[in-house]
Amino acid sequence: MLASYSQETLLEMVSLCESIMINQATRLGEKKGPFLHALIVALTRPIYAVRQRAAVVVKKLLANETGGVDYA
Repeated sequence: MLASYSQETLLEMVSLCESIMINQATRLGEKKGPFLHALIVALTRPIYAVRQRAAVVVKKLLANETGGVDYA
């Protein structure tokens, strides 16, 4: 289903995932799977802008030490 979305929609989805996973990390707990799945889908899209933005977000999440959440 995510594969059929437009570039703009995918970019918004990546931004939303980033916002939720950083700002609500403690509330998410173990329920971060759907957000990670959405980021993986974005990383595999043929549109360069979407892949690039998703890669930046993933790097930011992996480097984020303030939330104390292990994303790897």
